[in-house]
Amino acid sequence: MKLILGTAQFGLPYGVTRTDDHVDDTTLQSLLKQAAKAGIDMLDTSPAYGTSETRLGQFNAVHSFALQTKTFGGQFDLAPEQLEEQFSNSLRALQASEVESFLVHSVTQLKGTAGGSLIRCLQSLKDKGLAKRIGVSVYDADDIDTVLEMFRPDVIQLPISIADQRLVHSGHLEKLKKLDITTQARSVFLQGLLLTSPSELPPFFREASHMVQQLHENFSTPEEACMAFVGNSGLIDEVVFGVHTLQQLERITTSVVPGLKNFHWKSYALSDDLVDPRKW
Repeated sequence: MKLILGTAQFGLPYGVTRTDDHVDDTTLQSLLKQAAKAGIDMLDTSPAYGTSETRLGQFNAVHSFALQTKTFGGQFDLAPEQLEEQFSNSLRALQASEVESFLVHSVTQLKGTAGGSLIRCLQSLKDKGLAKRIGVSVYDADDIDTVLEMFRPDVIQLPISIADQRLVHSGHLEKLKKLDITTQARSVFLQGLLLTSPSELPPFFREASHMVQQLHENFSTPEEACMAFVGNSGLIDEVVFGVHTLQQLERITTSVVPGLKNFHWKSYALSDDLVDPRKW
């Protein structure tokens, strides 16, 4: 299972458990250096992540990491020429000539009248060698069904965690595996909520305090539990995770351990309302 460092925290305050500003220059440089030392060779970013792309360009990240970026998620009525412009802007900000992956940030962008043209535009970028892989970021099973009706992406980024097991039980992860589509997990820590002390959980998530307490009590660390679930499923190829301190990076990169395959994972699953950030 490949680890990918997410960079939303490099461009804006990200995560419901975080209150400070984005990562400063000194910390960012240290994080990139330590990530490379830990064997991480890919970064995930987006123009929606504030100054993340620009800062990665300034720190010459392209020389040490493969890069993945996306369309701007806030623009739902996206035309092909706008997609091309956004991609060019991302390359310029990253100071890169190509990226490893280019994803459509929201399936909503493919549902409009220009959806077919957007897919052809993605394929053109791949054919030109500007993006080695093309794909989509999804929220749920319906999104995956919509995408597969339209085209066969190289990679699908999707939410999954020990608390959010919906795509495991629906069979969609197994389906993607059979189609040889790379499954890229995000939100494996639910924006840090699963790593938070139960007494410090925000009001909307306190219903899950008992489950979070069990993560702390039944595993060496909650990071270990979260990574073990996605790793031992055998259905996830890549995991995107974000940090804003060196301590967090070390805890996560050292949390992948064998021997937890027979755990009762289903007992940790939470309701849809608790695991979908759109409902918080």
